[in-house]
Amino acid sequence: MSKNKVKVAVTMITYNHERFINDAIKGVLLQKTNFDYKLFITDDNSPDRTAEICKEYALKHPDKIEFESFSKNIGGARNWHYTLSKCKNSKADFVAICDGDDYWTDPHKLQMQVDFLEKNLEFNMVHTDFDIFYNKNMKLVPKRNLFYKIPISYNQTYDELLLKNNIATLSVLFRNDFENFLDYSILPDLSNYKLGDYPLWLIISRNKNVGYINKSTATYRVLESSASNHGQDIEKKYEFDFSEIKMKFDLIDKLGCKKETKESIEIDFYKLNLNYGFLKKDLTLSKEYYLKLKEIGKSNFDDKLKVIGSKSAINWHIIKNYLRIKNKLKRMVNKTQG
Repeated sequence: MSKNKVKVAVTMITYNHERFINDAIKGVLLQKTNFDYKLFITDDNSPDRTAEICKEYALKHPDKIEFESFSKNIGGARNWHYTLSKCKNSKADFVAICDGDDYWTDPHKLQMQVDFLEKNLEFNMVHTDFDIFYNKNMKLVPKRNLFYKIPISYNQTYDELLLKNNIATLSVLFRNDFENFLDYSILPDLSNYKLGDYPLWLIISRNKNVGYINKSTATYRVLESSASNHGQDIEKKYEFDFSEIKMKFDLIDKLGCKKETKESIEIDFYKLNLNYGFLKKDLTLSKEYYLKLKEIGKSNFDDKLKVIGSKSAINWHIIKNYLRIKNKLKRMVNKTQG
């Protein structure tokens, strides 16, 4: 690498990723570009050999890798924002992200995304499709958005992203030359939320849109310990979903949104609490939010069933099985039609 200005700063946080960090770093180093880029790795005091492996790479590639290991664990959220701040202060034109348990697979990822943003000044960020690797059963799902038939706009707005986030952190590239990036006056403490990347996408998209390239460039590794992988833990899933909606309302208070967008998010909030009340067999909670939905004309038959199911253990089991079978059949029909 020459001593020219770094065009892309890549952030990589890692903790206990001894088994995966080689793939993550190699995915960055394999990038073929006509510009300079630099990888900023911060290890959160891993008890395994993660830091040792990272240090070896940094010593071999001092022009491409800057490595730092904390003397004590500071937590994933603080680590992530610390490393993002380093990328911002690097004065690079763009920032990309790849956590230590994920990896890039397309050697032209950065070049393709930089070309896109340099040619399309009306966009602040661009992301791509990606593969999913389920570490537990060693299953690979190629081109996740295409495989699951997830509709994604090639020109996403702030309001569209408020309604649904289908952006994979490891697939993004965004501009580092606008004041909104890491503007803590908007959300002063992002560690209050269970997810850190989603609010960042919303802040980035408030002035310019987000582009999408329909090509898989990376692999997202699903681990049993992943923050959004809650399995059958009702409490953790509710806390995660509740945190997401709270973040949306906090951002709306700061940045605003269309009236219909806010109304849709309010409905999501009512549905979330109704469902949580049903799963916890809490009749008071499920009935409260069913009535809120009914009042605004947004309740349906399944919502009413969840209230009935909250009344007794027998009702709960019958209705839970009915809803499970109904959803399974719906997925099968959608898959057949697709």
